[in-house]
Amino acid sequence: MIRKTTHLIIRLTGFVISSFLFVAVTLILVKAMAARNGPELEWWHSEEISSEFDVSEVSAINTLDQYLANEEVVFHELQNLVETNEPPQVLQHLNRYRTGNDSFPDKSGRNLNRSSQKHPAAIKGGVLLLHGLTDSPYSLRHLAEMFHEKGFYVLNLRWNGRTGKRL
Repeated sequence: MIRKTTHLIIRLTGFVISSFLFVAVTLILVKAMAARNGPELEWWHSEEISSEFDVSEVSAINTLDQYLANEEVVFHELQNLVETNEPPQVLQHLNRYRTGNDSFPDKSGRNLNRSSQKHPAAIKGGVLLLHGLTDSPYSLRHLAEMFHEKGFYVLNLRWNGRTGKRL
C-alpha cells in the first residue's frame, strides 16, 4: 500500500512539474512571437555612419591623431544624419542629439562619449580603456580619472562595433 502511494505521489509530482514546464515554455514562446509584432525600426536603428573607422582602413588611419581626426568626421556625420532624419516634432528638449538640449553631450564643451587622453606631469605607465559594445568612453571616465591621478597616461578610446567585429 505504501509502495503504491509513493509511486502515485512520484508520478503526480512528475506530471505537475511537466505541466508547469510546458506552460512556462508556451508562455515564453507566445511572448517572443508577440515581441516580433512591435513597432517598426526607427532610422537610427539601421543607419550606418559611412565615415566610421574600419580595420580595412588601417593603412590610411594608423596614428592616434588620424583616428581622432576621423572621429571628428564621424560625429559631424552623425549630427548631419540627425538633422536630416528627425522630424521637428521629435526634436524635443530631451533629445540627446539636438544641439543645445539638456542632454546634448557637447553641452559642457567636451563630449564625454568621445575618445580622450589624460597626460600626467610624470608618467608612471600607460592605460588603454576600451568600453563595452553598447557603451562609450563616458562609462569609463571614473577609471580614467583614477589612473591619471596615480600618474598614468590614459587613453580612453571610443571603439565602434564595426571595428571590433572585423579584428
